[in-house]
Amino acid sequence: QDIPRSRALEFLKQVLEVRGYAVLEEGDFIKVVAADVARNSIMPVEENPDANDAGIVSRVIQLPGGANINEITNIAKNIAGNNTSVVPYRPTNTLVITGYVSSVRRALSVLDELVEQMKQASPGGTVGGGESVHIYRAKHMTAESLAGVLVRLDNPQIPVTAPETAQQNGEGGEQPQQQVQPVAQQAPGGKIKAVAHKESNSIVVTASPGEWNEILSIIQTLDQPRHQILLEVLIAEVTSSSLNDFGIDWRYQGTDSAHSQFNTGLAVEGNLVDTETGQITGNNTLNGFSLGFLEKNGDLLAILNANISNQNFNVLSSPQVLTLDNQEAEINVGQDVPVRTAERTSGGGNSEATVNSFEYKPSGIKLKFTPHVNVDGQVGLDLFSEVTSIEGGQTSGSNPTFNKRNIKTFVTVQDRQTIVIGGLVFTEKLQAVRKVPFLGVIPLLGHLFRRTTYDVRRTNLMLFITPHILSNREEADRITRYKRDEQIRAERERHNEIILWPEQERPSEHEKELEIIEDELESGSASQSGADEAEDRDRGSSGNADTDARVDRNGREPESAMDGDLEDSYVDELEGN
Repeated sequence: QDIPRSRALEFLKQVLEVRGYAVLEEGDFIKVVAADVARNSIMPVEENPDANDAGIVSRVIQLPGGANINEITNIAKNIAGNNTSVVPYRPTNTLVITGYVSSVRRALSVLDELVEQMKQASPGGTVGGGESVHIYRAKHMTAESLAGVLVRLDNPQIPVTAPETAQQNGEGGEQPQQQVQPVAQQAPGGKIKAVAHKESNSIVVTASPGEWNEILSIIQTLDQPRHQILLEVLIAEVTSSSLNDFGIDWRYQGTDSAHSQFNTGLAVEGNLVDTETGQITGNNTLNGFSLGFLEKNGDLLAILNANISNQNFNVLSSPQVLTLDNQEAEINVGQDVPVRTAERTSGGGNSEATVNSFEYKPSGIKLKFTPHVNVDGQVGLDLFSEVTSIEGGQTSGSNPTFNKRNIKTFVTVQDRQTIVIGGLVFTEKLQAVRKVPFLGVIPLLGHLFRRTTYDVRRTNLMLFITPHILSNREEADRITRYKRDEQIRAERERHNEIILWPEQERPSEHEKELEIIEDELESGSASQSGADEAEDRDRGSSGNADTDARVDRNGREPESAMDGDLEDSYVDELEGN
């Protein structure tokens, strides 16, 4: 088929394109070069390339404001093919596509549709907004939290929950979500797109240069090092019990053994035992009353106790936790208690079996707190504490009754100041029987060989809290050394009572150095003194051996001074006998 002269050049370009070549027109000349060379050369910019055209052309595409230029670049490259160059120019948010006319037209058909959809999705967007992509690597905050703040700068009504603060669950543990305050009114205008990259803790922001300067100022203000808070907590029960302990406590020669055969002679005045109620009816109103009966042979000791004890201090837990400012910390100490929920019988006859279903419920101590350090150096504590225990005298296998006490409060305390939170009083009634084997079950007489304890116990749950603000590494090292020295002192001392954190200043570095020097001097002088004494003893023993030769009673010298000493000791022993 004949080709018109007017289309001969276009036909040549298409044939060369298939072979991987392109045509460059320079004046009245035509140059045939490789396609890669042609793409790197100056090519004519075509606004709308004709479908019948051939060769390599360039096209400039303007993207609307807010468009992700990186994503659109990848889309254009995939559509146009490997022989097409797609170069993004971020300052003006534009794309430059260079390639064969067919490839450029194929990419333009898709990109024009995408641009139109983006304009419809954001009618207020402006074309040529000059947006660019900026990357900021967070130093102290998490990229997720910073990105969440930036995305909602233009919409302060959207609720924001800090990603690193887990929502509390359980009774009294729920907290309302935090809201972004009207600081967004002072934020730069325009749409902001921020994406967090968790692996590198970086945030990618799409904004114009003017917006980015203001956004960067906001990010740097938020991305500041936070204080660390060491929280010392002592959870204790202060027990005020009215303990009525009546009966006879039998002991064998001061021990708890009561398994030997014995004879007893009790001389009790008055009606000691009520045979109808089994209660001791003696003088049971004495405080700390103790009555004992002892035979002269010492084979048996019978002690009658009626005492009242109160103000018992029971430490439940004393944790120490380190956390960041405005970061929630949680402590759980306890166990999961099995509670029987269902019981059914399967089978029949000799193969009948009982199957129990159990559910595990937590029991122990739960502590949650979130510290907030203000500009005055005070610590606000959002605190939740819960203590769960099983009713006394019950076992986990049965259906136990759980005693639950919790405190939820917000308090403000100074650095290193101890506060006490309490007032949760729980009343518990207990009864226990202790008896001598075999003898304690004898009717009527068995009351003399057993003891019944009736205990009305009132426990007050109390929390002792001491926060320590660690603002730098030196402060953290100092508190570490202080706690280590405190543990060493506790190992060496014998405490008769519970001692909370003593009100004393921590030793300074200068004082610690002086103590070390004094210890070294004392140890050095002690070593020198010990060496001098040893030398004097050696010198004295050798002199005595030379000048004070001892003679025994038979007129002979002992073989050594030690023999003389042993012989004198033996003679003195004989004379003493």
